[in-house]
Amino acid sequence: MPDGSQYVCLSPETGRPMFLERRPVPLKGNFAEACEHARDLDSHGRRDWKLPSPRELSAIFSLYAAIGGLDESAVGRDACYLTSYAPFETDVQVQSLHTGISTFIYTRQQASICFVRS
Repeated sequence: MPDGSQYVCLSPETGRPMFLERRPVPLKGNFAEACEHARDLDSHGRRDWKLPSPRELSAIFSLYAAIGGLDESAVGRDACYLTSYAPFETDVQVQSLHTGISTFIYTRQQASICFVRS
């Protein structure tokens, strides 16, 4: 995109084009920090960034070799990315970049963060 964000694919949630925020340094944080950062984020001239849903994150992971922009050197929990799905006050769903496996962690635990818009 001319604005610097990366087109990924059509969002499986909205059916509209989904874009990944390009970031030179990987971002890590807990769920509350990620939500706050998304709310305040003004990147590539846009303010409509959010955490990806589990389905959106799966789409990003299935294409990440082609689109890049994720921290491939991360291992363990650092290779897990937060999703927007937090069904309980204490838990949030994360997905491993390397294995694709989804699990839940405590909302106060740190994980990698990426932002999308669609």
